[in-house]
Amino acid sequence: MGEACRRLPVGTLDNKHGPANPYDNASCESCLKTLKREEISATTYRDLEHLRTNMAAFIDQYYNRTRLHSALCYRPPEEFERAVASGLTPSTATMQFSSPRRM
Repeated sequence: MGEACRRLPVGTLDNKHGPANPYDNASCESCLKTLKREEISATTYRDLEHLRTNMAAFIDQYYNRTRLHSALCYRPPEEFERAVASGLTPSTATMQFSSPRRM
């Protein structure tokens, strides 16, 4: 997985909140968990190239265009981004995180 992430275009996985922010990590971990569960574990691959092709198709054709994301008001990312750009929805996602408890 790490190699696949390193091959993504520059800016794809930019950390928007600065280094070592657990909220960015949670989103990334959720994405990778979905990729592993819904694509990698569900498919038998002939070779590494077949894996790469299927992963790219999964992300581009399903994950970003079709799959509903609870953090994005149950919309696919592309639809959510279009709505934000046209001013039809709040620019923030609905995902909220609680602050750590102080002891």
